[in-house]
Amino acid sequence: WEKFFVSDEIKNLRSFKDQTTGLHIHINQSYLSKLAVGKILYFINSEQNSNFLDKVSGRKPTTYCYRDKNLKIKNVSNYRDRGAFNIYVDHSPTHEFRLFNGNIKKESFFRCLEFVVSLTNFAKNNCSLINPNYLDFIRYVRVNNYHYPYLTNWLIDKKYIENLKHKTKFYEKKKVRKICA
Repeated sequence: WEKFFVSDEIKNLRSFKDQTTGLHIHINQSYLSKLAVGKILYFINSEQNSNFLDKVSGRKPTTYCYRDKNLKIKNVSNYRDRGAFNIYVDHSPTHEFRLFNGNIKKESFFRCLEFVVSLTNFAKNNCSLINPNYLDFIRYVRVNNYHYPYLTNWLIDKKYIENLKHKTKFYEKKKVRKICA
């Protein structure tokens, strides 16, 4: 990824300038139980989470990433639309997060990836069946901040998390020192 974000070709990309272009992130269906998928479906579509999701995704819902405030956990069994969280991708073993604005900024890109990873882990392990909401999600990220440095930094910058320092350890290869005998 480091090569991509410093390449000359990135200057010619325009994803973030176009309202119809978004970042889609896929996760394996086998990673999540049906219940966890239902929790994510509800979380993404819940009206109480909409302002937070608008900010973290970098855009408001469009025809490409709409949200349906009437969806609940139980709708996981029959929901087949291509909204902000597409749980049924034809001929694919993945679920698709479609809510993000396109971007080519390294910090924004990794923030989106970490949001998906943290939300799936939250849904699997910590998310309530009653009222899955962004405040509980933010508490989860705060407790596990060392796993999500880009998302944590963004939450700190946007004042969702207080009294926590910016993360400085990111995904970089460790340099191996060779010792000659």
